[in-house]
Amino acid sequence: MYGWAAAIAFVSGEIKAGKSVAELCEAGDKLINEKLASVYKGKKVEKGIAFPTCVSLNNCCGHFSPLKEDSIDLKEGDVCKMFVFFSFFLCLVYLLFVGHLC
Repeated sequence: MYGWAAAIAFVSGEIKAGKSVAELCEAGDKLINEKLASVYKGKKVEKGIAFPTCVSLNNCCGHFSPLKEDSIDLKEGDVCKMFVFFSFFLCLVYLLFVGHLC
């Protein structure tokens, strides 16, 4: 599974009430780096995170990737928007997943 697909699948599967937004963002970044590290080993190919994984809640339209001390926990009824950005062969890939905690 590609790095972005694994990150989307993992982080969207972890979006549950009580989870820390900062921990979700860190987990997404870590997984993308691990997956990209396994592609084109031994060759000089620019690849990596282009922008931190973001999990924005409710009326925050996007780009929320808090530090641990600024993080908030997910609650029932929150609308989550997850953004994943990474660079591969100097191409920027931008993906969005929207979910609702019922």
